[in-house]
Amino acid sequence: MRLQPHHWGILIATLLLVGALLGYSLVKNGIFPVAFVNGDLIFLHNVQENARITRRLAAENDRILEELALAGEDFDTDEELFVRALESSIINTVIRSRAPESALEDARERVNMYLEQEDQAALRSSIAELYGWDIDTFKERILLPQALDELLAEEYGTDYESWVNEELARARVHIFFVPFDWDGTGVMRD
Repeated sequence: MRLQPHHWGILIATLLLVGALLGYSLVKNGIFPVAFVNGDLIFLHNVQENARITRRLAAENDRILEELALAGEDFDTDEELFVRALESSIINTVIRSRAPESALEDARERVNMYLEQEDQAALRSSIAELYGWDIDTFKERILLPQALDELLAEEYGTDYESWVNEELARARVHIFFVPFDWDGTGVMRD
């Protein structure tokens, strides 16, 4: 069966409409990549969620706000918080992608040993209440990056900071959100 010329127009219009609705849905739900880092994608919903959690935890704890102010961090705007969350995600991704496989395995082992010592029901409840996550998401987004950072700092000693800076400078980072860019050390505004 051969399509008539007017059917082609209807088909193209339908495909465009479906594509636009799909694209809108992906962006609206945050299933949209904001950065490409050494072959890994960072998604909008993860960065937004990290920014929201940071703002909520900081607002609930005045001590955190004071420490951030002393460190020169200012979260007056959602954009500043978004940039901080994006930069943190990029740095964690670079470190994870450049770390030796043995360090990743050791970090996972360290996290699992820590979790085995904790009351699982209380831990699951606390994670769900504070972050809105399950324990696996908490492990991957909070505990594993911290454990890996600690292990690599132990392994490299005083050279750790230099190693991180070299890896950040040589990382392949592409940020898809205008007006942000990666300058080899952090996220900057174009």
